[in-house]
Formats: sequence, structure tokens, C-alpha cells
Amino acid sequence: MNSFKISKARLKEIILEEQMALEAETLEEKAKSTKKYDDDPKLKGDQDELPDQLQKAIIDKEGGDDEEGDEKEKNENLDLQDMVREEILKALRGE
Repeated sequence: MNSFKISKARLKEIILEEQMALEAETLEEKAKSTKKYDDDPKLKGDQDELPDQLQKAIIDKEGGDDEEGDEKEKNENLDLQDMVREEILKALRGE
């Protein structure tokens, strides 16, 4: 069996280097700029070149996300459908 010896100090160095490399990759991922928010009218000038997190922050600050409004409208439509369904059932039962 092969024996591999390494000092605790060197092992700690290797672990620290790997942690730093992983953190750098994570930061790069977070700083990516994709097409997700680029076409939002709330972004001005070259703001479509910013990382997605900054674009989202700008959009939210300017008045929220359109998806949130769509979700609220969808929920209101479902509530209305439930109310209509309930009234129809009441009418069919003769209530």
C-alpha cells in the first residue's frame, strides 16, 4: 500500500485554496448577466449589461416585478372562478 504523508499546515493550505476557488466560482455565477431581465422597460441605458441581481434590484425598486402582478391577477381570477362556481351550485340546489 502506498503511503502519502502531508503536514497539517499543507493540508490546511490546500483546503483554503479549494475554498477560495469555490467562492470565486460562486461569485462569478452570481455576477452573470443573462437575458432574463434585459428587456425590462424599467432598465435605462446600459443597465441591461449589469449582472442579473443588480437588474432585479433596479426593477424591484422601480415598482416591483411584473411576474408578481401577474401572479396576483391569476389568484384574483381563481377567486372569482370559485365564487361563480359556488353561486352556480347554490342556484342548482335552489338556495
